Amino acid sequence: MAMNRLLYGPIGCGKTTDLLARYEDLVNSGVPTGKILVLVLNAPTVSDWRSRLSLAKSGSLNIFTYFGFVQREITRCWREIESSLIGGANSLEPTFMTTETAQYLMGLLVEEHRALQYFPEVRATAQQISIQLIDNLNQASLNGLSLEEAGKRLLQAHNGDKDKIAAFGQSSELMNAFRRKCIDSRCIDYSLTVDLFNSKLIANPGYLAELNNTWEDLLVDNLEETVPAAQDLITVLLKGAKESLLAFDPTGGHGVFFGADPQSAQAKIFPLCEVEVLNTSYIAPPALTEFAQGVADKILTGAEEDCFAGMGIMGQIFTQLRGDMIKETGKRITELVEQGIPPEEIAVIAPTVDKVLEFSLGRALEQQGITLVNLTRGKRLLDQPFAQALVSLALLVYPEWRLEV
Repeated sequence: MAMNRLLYGPIGCGKTTDLLARYEDLVNSGVPTGKILVLVLNAPTVSDWRSRLSLAKSGSLNIFTYFGFVQREITRCWREIESSLIGGANSLEPTFMTTETAQYLMGLLVEEHRALQYFPEVRATAQQISIQLIDNLNQASLNGLSLEEAGKRLLQAHNGDKDKIAAFGQSSELMNAFRRKCIDSRCIDYSLTVDLFNSKLIANPGYLAELNNTWEDLLVDNLEETVPAAQDLITVLLKGAKESLLAFDPTGGHGVFFGADPQSAQAKIFPLCEVEVLNTSYIAPPALTEFAQGVADKILTGAEEDCFAGMGIMGQIFTQLRGDMIKETGKRITELVEQGIPPEEIAVIAPTVDKVLEFSLGRALEQQGITLVNLTRGKRLLDQPFAQALVSLALLVYPEWRLEV
């Protein structure tokens, strides 16, 4: 019978350190690295794991984000998957779209249909509508909803408003049209990647047997940040692995807006594991907790007076669409700059900064001559344009390094 342990404790109590130690113990005891699967939060965490592991010898390190693992499996099993797809020309392998590309192509589709009098009562731009439609597709797939079911739920949200009924119906039509284009071109966006994995692979008993024969040990970090689709995969893996070690932070779950579901993780995963509660003394000092609550109170009450030694809390932005929220944020920043506040003295704080937020807000500010710098902890320095320029100059100055620009 599989032995599944779950480490339960706040940030700083040593969960990741224990996971790393467990990985090294497995390898040192003779378990091949090719038999150990590690699922982590994001790409920087993958790099962090690879840099922190201390192994005398190893094979391939199978450390993935959920989406990275899904992409790999889609590519590996592409021949079987494609044989079941209707329409389009055959391709040797799938092409995976970036978020920006998917948003751009959906925007073209929206503009094309607006010329046919779609969305007559919607004031948002084509780009804003496309952001929302792509987000709808992604959220549906991450919660295990088919495109048909997502369309039905969208239509149920009209509350009798005729304009909303028309707009939601047209939204569903465009999402289906976008999905058909993706399948025909074999160019796969985020939502279709997850849908194909769930409908063509996870639903296939033969693939499940192969999956369980491949991985003997499973390690999962930041379980609280996982989406329901990832939790379904973890549930399957737990039932097939010999040993598993997972980590859950009860103070986490900050990616809820992007699909993270800590409550679902507890309901699905906890009953399958032996839960070990770790030292809970690793929490923020009372002074910091009080400070954070004070900031939250100022924001929630919409207070605009200066607080905390001159730091201005500008109130809240309420919009129905996320695209409108990003647009309004860009507008507020531009107004502050026009009032004489230096851009470098303006900070935008968000629980999670995803590619859509960074791309859309950066583009809106760029049109006003304002540069957005992403300082999130997970951002690599090499991804910053100025750092890329410095690296290129350094390689030109030192040809003896024998590295390509």
